[in-house]
Amino acid sequence: MLKLIGLGLNVYGITLEGLSEARSCDKIYVELYTSIIPNLNLDTLRQIIGRDITLLKRRDIEEGSDYIIEEAGRYDVALLTPGDPLVATTHISLVIEARRRSIPVKIVHSSSIISAISGATGLQIYNFGRVITLTRAAGGSLPLSVYDVVEDNLGRGLHTLILLDIDVEAGYWMSISEAVGILEAMESIVGKNIFSNDRLTVGVARIGSTDAVVKADKLSKIKYYDFGGPPHSLVIPGRLHFMEVKALICLADAPQDLLKIA
Repeated sequence: MLKLIGLGLNVYGITLEGLSEARSCDKIYVELYTSIIPNLNLDTLRQIIGRDITLLKRRDIEEGSDYIIEEAGRYDVALLTPGDPLVATTHISLVIEARRRSIPVKIVHSSSIISAISGATGLQIYNFGRVITLTRAAGGSLPLSVYDVVEDNLGRGLHTLILLDIDVEAGYWMSISEAVGILEAMESIVGKNIFSNDRLTVGVARIGSTDAVVKADKLSKIKYYDFGGPPHSLVIPGRLHFMEVKALICLADAPQDLLKIA
């Protein structure tokens, strides 16, 4: 059997079910490249689960995962993943291939930024539109698809969650400050005021951890706010319900005068 088990958003984010399922497996793998869990490393994870765990790199899963599927055909194998195992990752390919080979699969879900962002900001989950990832400019070319997605969501009154690029194996993570700089560069090219200086923006960092940060302000001010370490994300709110306004003031210290813009 192949078991995909989510680790959630913090060191102790794995569920009791996930802990039990992992401990019952003959072999345990973990990947830590799809997201960053603050203060979590392989040694800490081994202590929590009480078992030996093999760390996989991106290429082990994306280019050479056949051996994991083959092992799961002979005995119980667990793959631990940051967040939820099937949210914003490529792990669905493992599930499809295992089931194609008639190998049983069990998914143990956990929290992710996708599920936690609503509670962290007070923005209602059914008011979110398409989620998009902001990547580094490749060869000087800006990822203008982000601009298009936010524009479309705003046109329908919907909020946009912008996930920020990370490359754990290269030691890189995009900060909110860097992200805002890219959005400003897009605005200078497209010029539709989607990312104007006064645009209401919510920055979030380390959601699910005890030192999580949630701050709402103008885009131009968010750029210089100290959010601390990774991971970081941005939310561009759309049309706000009055309870969302209250929540942003309470949870994100939003300036009351700025909320009139939304």
